[in-house]
Amino acid sequence: MVYVRIGANAAPARYPHWDKVRQSQASLMTAADVAMIEADTGLIDNVHLDGVSMAATGHRAGDALLTMMSSR
Repeated sequence: MVYVRIGANAAPARYPHWDKVRQSQASLMTAADVAMIEADTGLIDNVHLDGVSMAATGHRAGDALLTMMSSR
């Protein structure tokens, strides 16, 4: 499984549990066959990635999946 960990947000006061979610996502890394990708930081609003950041994050996710598949 490859997943993207949520990245930065531009309104931390509005999302008080953001860091708890990030910590929970990181805890999944103890499971077998799991790769976590960090989201880029370019945002179009308070939380959503812009197109350039989304593409970069997608490329990293694809690379992680290919690496995971080749190690089997």
